[in-house]
Amino acid sequence: MRSNFSTLCIGTCFFCTLHVSAQPKFAWDITLGGDGYEEFNVLCPMTDCLYMGGSSPSNIAFGNPADNSYNFLIFKTDLNGNLLWQTMFGGDQTERLWAFAPISDGALVAGGYSQSGVSGDKTEPSRGGKDVWFQ
Repeated sequence: MRSNFSTLCIGTCFFCTLHVSAQPKFAWDITLGGDGYEEFNVLCPMTDCLYMGGSSPSNIAFGNPADNSYNFLIFKTDLNGNLLWQTMFGGDQTERLWAFAPISDGALVAGGYSQSGVSGDKTEPSRGGKDVWFQ
């Protein structure tokens, strides 16, 4: 597989999705993420789009440049690799995304762990350590 990309690396690690068509040729690539070490965990192809997700400590969460804790990070692209939206979920401590799945109304349910108490998107207190968290 080709190793050159048409986009620049942003941060230490980044999301990069490659689309390879039925004929072995490079179709498109996209680099997503912030200025930190993003982790890629989930790719969910749909008939009309792609959902991608992972975790990010980038300070794109909650507008707080001092917040370097990991948060859930989810992207949606069309089938041509054009970014449709990105979103982050989390609290004031670390959240790591393990998986997500689309549900019947077009929304996503996301799951992973959280170390945050009530803060940001977290509405329940921590039970100690790493709690399983669904958003």
